[in-house]
Amino acid sequence: MNQIIQIRPLRWWVKIVGWMLYPLMRWLSGAPDEEPRQTFWLTHDELSAEQASRLDPAKSVICLGDESACDRFLWGFIPQFMAARFGGWDKYAVLQPDRLLEDWYVGWQAPDVSGLSLVRIKGPCRVLLGPFETSFFGLNANGEQINIQKVSIGQTGDGGHYCLTPFL
Repeated sequence: MNQIIQIRPLRWWVKIVGWMLYPLMRWLSGAPDEEPRQTFWLTHDELSAEQASRLDPAKSVICLGDESACDRFLWGFIPQFMAARFGGWDKYAVLQPDRLLEDWYVGWQAPDVSGLSLVRIKGPCRVLLGPFETSFFGLNANGEQINIQKVSIGQTGDGGHYCLTPFL
């Protein structure tokens, strides 16, 4: 396998910020009994075009966009997509690696942005679905692309089987 990207570890202070934002993220989700999103502006990296070109589409999962989803940003700078309580994105897909015991990272490629969450996970995770078709991919701890699959879809607040699954 070839390394796609060097994954930088989350700094200790970013973990503290995430811990402090946890109640706000839970409230913004509009679903206090569900696990809130863990990814925010400090916990992901954008992918360069060169890094994105090294991804193997056969190992990725393509999810259709949600036509009812709002734009990513309100007035160009307010991240409304994160706030389901205020009409933000509320549909999600559940992804998991083929090898469930492996730590991994989830990334995305959409028409307007490509990125990689720096939150290390084990097992399945939930990812938001926006207005555009998005390709999701997985990287192992060494930055090598792994096979992932979509196992379910849902909506924030539905209390479904995956409501406590990490939400990135």
